[in-house]
Amino acid sequence: MKKIIVSALLSACGVAFAASPYDGVFQERDEVGSYLSVHTNGNVFIGTLYNIDLLNGVPVALFNGLRPRQLNTWNLLQGSLSGNVANVSGELLLNHCKVNAQIAFTTTTALVTVQSATSTPLGQEVGVNCAKQYPAGDRFIFDKVF
Repeated sequence: MKKIIVSALLSACGVAFAASPYDGVFQERDEVGSYLSVHTNGNVFIGTLYNIDLLNGVPVALFNGLRPRQLNTWNLLQGSLSGNVANVSGELLLNHCKVNAQIAFTTTTALVTVQSATSTPLGQEVGVNCAKQYPAGDRFIFDKVF
């Protein structure tokens, strides 16, 4: 009975989560510790940007007396995939900036082009200039690692 249930669950998972050839993990070419993880289902796109930022003396609140040397961040991107192009948006820079971007895929790369960036209410509160931080037209190349 257990084998039948497990088999049915695995079969259902295969149908429910159809992957595109662009699903996988990509590493940014010019930035060590920067990754893009891509997950699609039909035209639905979900991506996460993972960054390791070395703090190098930047003051960060202590956590139980520990002073971190790096800040690991995850940022969610979501949108739609049409052919090999995804149009996505998400909040970056610790949720201070809403960024709209286009991601063009080949079999081995993802080219991310910033379309626009505006401050979220949090960003407005502290005066972050998101258009300067993420200028329209900025491009980032990610290579597929698996």
